[in-house]
Amino acid sequence: MNQALTLADTFKQAEYRTVGNGPRDVNVLLQALQGADGDTPSDMYGRGETIEKFERKLAEMLGKESAVFFPSGTMAQQIALRIWSDRKGSKTVAYHPLCHLEIHEQDGLKELHHLEPILLADEERLITLDDVKKLPENVACLLLELPQREIGGELPDYAEIEAISAYCREKGIALHLDGARLFEILPYYGRTAEQVSALFDSIYVSFYKGVGGIAGAMLLGDADLAQQSKVWKRRHGGDLISLYPYILSSEYYLDLRLPKMEQYYEEAKELAAWYN
Repeated sequence: MNQALTLADTFKQAEYRTVGNGPRDVNVLLQALQGADGDTPSDMYGRGETIEKFERKLAEMLGKESAVFFPSGTMAQQIALRIWSDRKGSKTVAYHPLCHLEIHEQDGLKELHHLEPILLADEERLITLDDVKKLPENVACLLLELPQREIGGELPDYAEIEAISAYCREKGIALHLDGARLFEILPYYGRTAEQVSALFDSIYVSFYKGVGGIAGAMLLGDADLAQQSKVWKRRHGGDLISLYPYILSSEYYLDLRLPKMEQYYEEAKELAAWYN
């Protein structure tokens, strides 16, 4: 009982959350905006200092040339794969059978962009370098999800990711990271966001999962990918007149929780050991 009480107190003090993406009530927005300057100008259709400053911040953090803020990761990732497909002139992409694009998006990638995914590896395990080496030459892009959520959040060895990255670059296959939970995996690998990012040609990160914002995502890559993604974002209807509630809450909770990811990681291991 004393151990249970001690753990409960520890998790409470650490703002430990065991309910997935955290609370979804209006207080999430109220807390994010309580210190905001009311004279801060709104973004307008994807432009303005509010959105562009945050995009520059993430591009610098992940060591990429450019970043584009999206209202959803679903939109961002479909667009990323479409751009890689157009660059190579191939409709073929590859990802895990339990990839979000395959099982949670009503076949948006196929119906909207007419891309043809190869489902790589078995449902019960991670993609390996051996799997990647079996891909046909016409594959435009390989998507890796870290961690692989649908099989319990498994992660490959870092050396395996490095090997896959090197192979894809040798073969001219774009490597895209579904990094919805990128910040949560950094303590496990003992790497910075920039170090992980360097292995990939494009990256998507979420601001509502472990970060805890309202909604929103960032797509990062080279300047051409960013420019093309803005065109596609407009085509998808993603350029709302203003996205500042999402942007301000994303930045607020990123700044709040990013320094605590190591703490969350260690306490998650403690909680797992206690239950086992």
